[in-house]
Amino acid sequence: YTIDLLTAKAEELEFEIEVALVTSKAGRFHGVTIFFDVSFLGGKLLLSTSPEAPETHWKQTTILLPTADGFA
Repeated sequence: YTIDLLTAKAEELEFEIEVALVTSKAGRFHGVTIFFDVSFLGGKLLLSTSPEAPETHWKQTTILLPTADGFA
């Protein structure tokens, strides 16, 4: 989802996104890690919290998924 903060209206800041989870390995997983990318100055400067990007103080967020015994 892309938001232009120069022109965004308040109603554009609340949104829902359909997500498909894909894995290349069999097994159980206990959570989903999310991150974001932000471009500034027309795309000239990028802030990325991706695990592959250089580390920032923003980090990533992990959402733990419930299991039959509670949370993982």
